[in-house]
Amino acid sequence: MISRLRPYAVKLLLALSSIVLTVGLLEGGTRLVGISPQPERFQLTPLLGWQWTPGYDQSEAYKGTQFRMTVNQQGLRAPATDHNYAIPKPPGTLRVLALGDSVVASPGVPWDETFVAQLEAELQRDFSARTVEVINAGTDDYSTEQERIWLQEKGLAFAPDLVILHVYLNDSRSFGAPTPRVAQITNFLAQHSAVYALVRQVQIANQVAQEDFRFRYMPALEAGEWRTDTAVLTELIQTADRDWGLAWYDQAQRTVEENVLQIQQLTAAQGIPLLMVLFPVNVQLYAEVDTPLGLTTPQQEFALFAGQHDLPVLDLLPVLEAVPDDDLFFDQVHIKPVGHAPIARAIAHALRENQLLPGDER
Repeated sequence: MISRLRPYAVKLLLALSSIVLTVGLLEGGTRLVGISPQPERFQLTPLLGWQWTPGYDQSEAYKGTQFRMTVNQQGLRAPATDHNYAIPKPPGTLRVLALGDSVVASPGVPWDETFVAQLEAELQRDFSARTVEVINAGTDDYSTEQERIWLQEKGLAFAPDLVILHVYLNDSRSFGAPTPRVAQITNFLAQHSAVYALVRQVQIANQVAQEDFRFRYMPALEAGEWRTDTAVLTELIQTADRDWGLAWYDQAQRTVEENVLQIQQLTAAQGIPLLMVLFPVNVQLYAEVDTPLGLTTPQQEFALFAGQHDLPVLDLLPVLEAVPDDDLFFDQVHIKPVGHAPIARAIAHALRENQLLPGDER
């Protein structure tokens, strides 16, 4: 019996050896032409789809502006990769969780200039007898559904005294998540394989082409005719229906509201106050005309929803309109450093005004 199996075993061994040799040659050849594994900003996760890669530390450029992106070992944007937040929370610590997508992560803005860091400094002045921590829990392209999952599965472990939910107009978008095995293999290859790095370059090029449909409104946005032409403004909003234009659709609005309600329930169950902060699209700030769709319809809908559910809300549109600078945005959503200080002050004011801070312990 053994003698009969021996030829098959030899063939299997030869096949495996051939595969290993081929992979080795491909890997070596790819490295010889100058391609090597590159640090990945994100890693796959079956829970959330993607998340920041712990320990990521790179100098990056966003819209021509250099900044350093550092992610701590807990997968949060932080001042340094070793700037982690103690669990359990140390006594005497006032901890605020800033939950959101890239508007919170703040690409293009150095850490000290982000509104999260400036809010921390503002609150530290109010609570000089305590250690104040404002945790940046913003992840690029997250929806309110992902933010809800992150809060439930990870965020509450930080024992925040307050949660600030930052909402942008495309937060109803759905997401896909890999299986645990796919996530594990992909993350390993991203860290160790030059061939994977080459495949990623091709994949990113294809992804850019796919994203062209989502951002097909960009030529009209950059042309700027929407500033003074009602018809062009209306068409622009409708063309952005895979991005921020979603907020003008009832179903998308209801999707966000459902997740916000669940976030409110999660925080209320823990006795944690919640503030919702609304980020506008630049079109709402700079359009000189209105549209039959209603230029501020999303904010009005959120205000109505918040009032019905006793949820404090801060609309940043009037805050940014009051900033004497007509160049506040890197793009349609992300705000330059000049806009972060007024945002931090406005959030601090909203926290005080709504009595969301532990005033008896100042």
